[in-house]
Amino acid sequence: MLLKHLISFTLASLLIYDICMTRAAKVKRFSYPLMRTRRGLRDIRGVPTENLKGRPGQGYYIAVEVGSPSQRINVLVDTGSSNFAIASSPHPYLPVYYHPERSVTAVDLHRPVAVPYTQGNWEGALLTDVIRFIDGPNATVRVNVAAILSSENFFINGSNWEGILGLGYARLAKPDTSVVPVFDQFVMAGVTEDKFSMQLCSSSELDPSAEPTVAGTMVFGDIDEELYKGDLLYTPIVKKWYYEVIVTDIAVNGISLGFNCKKYNYDKTIVDSGTTNLRVSEEIFDSIITNLKKYDKLGVPDEFWIGRQMMCWNYDKTPWEEFPDMSISLLSATSSSKEFTLKIPPQLYLRETIERGPLPGQHCYKFAITKAEKGTVIGAVIMEGFYVVFDRENVQVGFAATTCGAEGRLNPRSEVLGPFTRADPADCEYIETEQADNALLTVAYVMAGVCGLCLLPIFIILGQATCRRRNQSNSDATPLRRDF
Repeated sequence: MLLKHLISFTLASLLIYDICMTRAAKVKRFSYPLMRTRRGLRDIRGVPTENLKGRPGQGYYIAVEVGSPSQRINVLVDTGSSNFAIASSPHPYLPVYYHPERSVTAVDLHRPVAVPYTQGNWEGALLTDVIRFIDGPNATVRVNVAAILSSENFFINGSNWEGILGLGYARLAKPDTSVVPVFDQFVMAGVTEDKFSMQLCSSSELDPSAEPTVAGTMVFGDIDEELYKGDLLYTPIVKKWYYEVIVTDIAVNGISLGFNCKKYNYDKTIVDSGTTNLRVSEEIFDSIITNLKKYDKLGVPDEFWIGRQMMCWNYDKTPWEEFPDMSISLLSATSSSKEFTLKIPPQLYLRETIERGPLPGQHCYKFAITKAEKGTVIGAVIMEGFYVVFDRENVQVGFAATTCGAEGRLNPRSEVLGPFTRADPADCEYIETEQADNALLTVAYVMAGVCGLCLLPIFIILGQATCRRRNQSNSDATPLRRDF
């Protein structure tokens, strides 16, 4: 009895703590007033506002404090998943990990969880604990936490992040939608409006004498006008799981690849900060390569285009001057007959790496477009050219030209053009109605077959019983005799 009272008192105390902390710190946004300096964006106190860090090609992370007493963990910001998951066991790539047994606010839910990604996977256990963003909303909220106990090809050596912050919708959450994502829980607690935005800046200059890093800013609940220039244009979110949008065209040097627009979106197009490259289906990938090779005066080997080889140039020259701009056109949120275009300069799809060439002063590059089995993924290399707004409240994603890179070597010259009236306002969304109908029909046939097999013994027994009764009736009947 005493143990029951103690448990009840502990849970009640945790609940009161959560409510008090949340109410005491209710805010609708996190964004400092900014001023421009030569070395980048800083708030009025001179403190850098970039709350996202990382290393080139290894993702952007944000720092959080988990538990009581707090434990600092860096988590990859990922708009392509929905679980908040952090390492909770030793791993050779991780200097630190979360210890739930040291947190007095951790509550074990006794539920296993596993999440597979395009590359890598992890398994663990669900619990809840309190978290606070170190450079984010001034609030502490109890959230769902997946404690990662084992993983495969998930953590990256030297990436400096120990977990992942899934920012997608609850429909993607594992093991089911009852696991409310962290951002949703901050919205439900009244801490932030239902939107966030990202400026992923890559590196304005990769200094050979310094540790290569990237930086960026995530704004909770608002839009920061200092982080973009020009128009901010929106495309609708067509399905709330991933941030699924609709591509209407892809072009190289202003010339369309010429595909039916449904092919770009088969089976979906998503905006995913957790994927490094632009990923497209094999047919579209091959078309992009064919068109880019028309501008190749250098004889770039095929191994480069398929990601197996880097291309290294001297510091005073880059391949960016040799190759053309690309573009991705998206359906406009204002009208299904309009679209706008993301201008993608070669600084984005020819990604400068942290590796150096065999000769002094050489910088190396990787091709940042890769094949996907199907569908399109607008990954971090494309987002680095734009300020991206995930306006969940109005079910749309916004794009504007970023203010990143204006003073460094990486001046992406990215633009958002439009909106334009579409020449062919055909429906570009891929809808799985036919496949869904076929699947339901198959299920119906299977169920009918199973039912038939289950009923077959009953029919046999009934038939045998009927035959026995009929034979019995015949044996008991009196024969008729006719006299002629």
